[in-house]
Amino acid sequence: MSIEILTLIMLGSMVVLLVIGLPLHLSRVLSPLDSPCFCTVHWPCR
Repeated sequence: MSIEILTLIMLGSMVVLLVIGLPLHLSRVLSPLDSPCFCTVHWPCR
């Protein structure tokens, strides 16, 4: 595999991680206490 293909794969995976991670992060910030799955150090579980 060439360097260009590896670079495209790395960039694509980073974009996918951002697309998946941003909604999760926003939902965690906006409604941290709705679900036990979103419990973090900053928002203690109830």
